[in-house]
Amino acid sequence: METFFYIACCWVTLGVLGHLANKLNGLNDLTYDDWDYDDDDALGPSPFVINCIMGPIGLGFAIVYSWQLRKETKEAEVEEIKRKENAQKRKDDAISKYPSLLNSLKIKYEEIQSDNSKLSKKYFDEIKKILDYCTRLKTDEISDKDELKIILIYARMNILEFFENNDLKNAENLSKKITKILKKIK
Repeated sequence: METFFYIACCWVTLGVLGHLANKLNGLNDLTYDDWDYDDDDALGPSPFVINCIMGPIGLGFAIVYSWQLRKETKEAEVEEIKRKENAQKRKDDAISKYPSLLNSLKIKYEEIQSDNSKLSKKYFDEIKKILDYCTRLKTDEISDKDELKIILIYARMNILEFFENNDLKNAENLSKKITKILKKIK
């Protein structure tokens, strides 16, 4: 009988430790308001009583849950750091390549205006690139806004003419992006 009492005490003690571990991990933070029951009679036993009954099983669950929670937190932190580094690399890339791409677009725009040469896919590909760069940059980091506006307005006016035979959906998406950037640099 004494052995049974000793085992029961150890069992309940391990259950209390499991309950405390779950409490530290935030697992037992449910209140009666979080349950979907209409009356208080249907709530059942509290998490403390459940952990005492489960004993070492509850403690084992708490340990595994704690390990998994720490692992997920660490992975999320590493992923967030990588995401920020990649965003910074893309922004630095945009800052460095934006002026040369804008100069290239100015030259092509002037050529198109002077001899009425046809619009090319390469011209609209460069428009897509500069729109991407403008999306990454803040408004005050965008230089030569007036010239950029002129180029983008011209591209928006002629986009349907160029993409009419090719891809109308692509033209609509590009037109929306141009409108978004024009609003940004106003």
